[in-house]
Amino acid sequence: MNQGKMVFSQIMDFASQDVFKNIVSRYKGNYKTKDFSSWKHFLCLSFGQLTHHAVKTPIAYSEDFC
Repeated sequence: MNQGKMVFSQIMDFASQDVFKNIVSRYKGNYKTKDFSSWKHFLCLSFGQLTHHAVKTPIAYSEDFC
């Protein structure tokens, strides 16, 4: 059984959320966002990179795009 933190959580502990928030506020990265913040986007992209997930279909052909 898992007794500690997940591996992804341990790796993300190295990414300083305070530094990231300062960069986002400097460049207005959360401008007009509702609930999917830049931090959440960073976490999703990092998870995809670390697990080698690839997009199965191009963005232009997704149902949400139409």
